[in-house]
Amino acid sequence: MPVSRRCATKTGPPQDGVLISTLSGPQVLTLSGASQTEGSDVAAQLCAYAHFYDLRGGGIETGFKQDQQGLGRRNKKRFAAQAMLLWLEALAHNVLIWARGWLAPTAHVVSGYGLVRLIRDVLAMPGRITLDAHGQIQTLVLSKARPLAGKVVTALQSLLARQNACVCLGEI
Repeated sequence: MPVSRRCATKTGPPQDGVLISTLSGPQVLTLSGASQTEGSDVAAQLCAYAHFYDLRGGGIETGFKQDQQGLGRRNKKRFAAQAMLLWLEALAHNVLIWARGWLAPTAHVVSGYGLVRLIRDVLAMPGRITLDAHGQIQTLVLSKARPLAGKVVTALQSLLARQNACVCLGEI
């Protein structure tokens, strides 16, 4: 059930807000512990919706904030370009979450990193890679001057062990 509100502002036009819920008014009242006599009271239903909105954790908003900080925002004039940009942003977000999950079992410190810090401190680490004739990773050398390099090297060694790749620290 959608609930909307309009609030006056000190300067400018009024602000509108919309809350969409899958729960009906009577369901919200039942979950909030209201009596059955309030079931037809619209004001009681709106208060119950507001109460449940205030109890939310805010995890979705935090996730969106991380994406905007870590991946940046660009707007395109054409709808198809904007749609493609959103799909690429979703892919980038998923790859970053997967990479954090792959590194976290060995480099435990990475598990608590947000997307901005993951990109800045881990994925932007200077290094040198050598490929064999088949395009497979032969050696991966990370800069030993970086503070997290030792932990990331250990994580990458375990990830690339099946490919017989040499992962080590060195001068870059």
